[in-house]
Amino acid sequence: LPRLIPGGAGTVSAEWRNREPGAVAQFLLGEASFRRVQMSDALDHYRKAIAIDSTFAFAALRGAQAATWKHRAAEAAAMVGVALAQPLPPRYHELALGIAEYVRGRADSAAAHLNSALKADPDMIVAWMELGEVHTHLLPLTGNPDSLADRAFTRAWQLDTASASVLLHPIEMRLLRGDTAAAAPLLTRFRAANPDAGVLGPLLIIDECVRRSAASVDWRAHATRAPLALLSSAKSLAGAAAQPACADSAFRAVLAVDTAATDSADGRRFAALLGLQALQLARGQPQQAAATIDAFATRWGAGTSLFLLGGAFVPELLERARAVARSDSAQYGATYLTLPYSRRLWELGLLQARTGSVEVAAAAAAELQRRSASPDSVYSRARAQSLDAFVQLARGDSSGAERALSALITAAPIAEEYQWDEAGSLAAERLTLAVLLQARGASQQAIEVASVLDSRWHLMHLQYLAPSLALRARAARSLGNSILEQHYQARLAALRGIAPVTTGG
Repeated sequence: LPRLIPGGAGTVSAEWRNREPGAVAQFLLGEASFRRVQMSDALDHYRKAIAIDSTFAFAALRGAQAATWKHRAAEAAAMVGVALAQPLPPRYHELALGIAEYVRGRADSAAAHLNSALKADPDMIVAWMELGEVHTHLLPLTGNPDSLADRAFTRAWQLDTASASVLLHPIEMRLLRGDTAAAAPLLTRFRAANPDAGVLGPLLIIDECVRRSAASVDWRAHATRAPLALLSSAKSLAGAAAQPACADSAFRAVLAVDTAATDSADGRRFAALLGLQALQLARGQPQQAAATIDAFATRWGAGTSLFLLGGAFVPELLERARAVARSDSAQYGATYLTLPYSRRLWELGLLQARTGSVEVAAAAAAELQRRSASPDSVYSRARAQSLDAFVQLARGDSSGAERALSALITAAPIAEEYQWDEAGSLAAERLTLAVLLQARGASQQAIEVASVLDSRWHLMHLQYLAPSLALRARAARSLGNSILEQHYQARLAALRGIAPVTTGG
């Protein structure tokens, strides 16, 4: 069967012994499709393998990985459950637990299990690949996610140079760094595998803009043909402000062209607004960000909540934020307790905590805590814990706030949809924790926490990128590391379009 259906899965041949040949055939067909990044076909074959042989644990684990690529978290969790119901060798047991924690959105726990699997078997390709996926899509407490992901994918690629599935994110990272020479041969090999269009589309847009220029791309055509692919590429281009000109053009094209009257179009437009104004704030353009929000609100009747989030950290937007808060107070009461939207209640509470109205913020935190009593209110629970930490800080308890923020960031799951969410990735909390660490002299830890904001996967990180770079520069200076300080200053200067300020020594 391996000769008839080459799938590159020779390292797990022990898993095939004494199994129904039909199950093995479906598994190998799944492996072949997975390696070509044809994930719909791969998932279908793994399902069939498990249907024929429900004890085929490794087929279930590979099916779970394919399901996560297809954004089917519930099915992925169910397949991991199938695998864990079987007796597994220690390395596969740790792999299964790592995939399970990845599906739950718990980055540090997932990485710990996968590293345990790799300690038992350093050449376990599927574990290296899954570790790369964890660092790409989730957020650890500390460390630059892209750097961690690149190391994992590079090792997977070294072990399996014939698989296209390990090339996607490395190609993307090289393009975002502007290294088109290194990306080109990998992209050629990736395209030759005929991967799913939904995976390839955003990558080709990124490649086109980075290779040529933002001015040479027909953004309207992309927005008309594939607005979601364009939005996905914009998010990647904007991450850590890697390719700001391309990102700016892509976000604007979605806003200008994607005018369909559907819920999905509404979501895409708001995500584009979120990204564009965040990019403008990162580049030190608060007035342009305000104009972008106003234009969106005038046309679509939404978006003013972004003034609340911006005003909590950007002085130039504070008065606009206060105006929104006054309007909400008139409609929902002085402490906003009848406001039905938990995200906006958190944004109002955050603004009040940051600007001295502590009791109003505390009332909002208590209301969010009351709403989180429902077992399915994970989002409200995290918002309540976040706001409680900001209230502690406003009351002068910096140690309590630091403990609360650290506990929240460590424990709160990062759901896939949070990549587009104003609050779900805990960007404001990460920046504030880094500030507190630096204030008490834990400079290296502050740098490690703030470095997570370089992630390109979560759109709202961009809004906090500039202050995080400034903080990292200060922390490097306090450590006496002038080279690292100049690196962060140069990044900040490039972001703002000014000549870098250097220091001697």
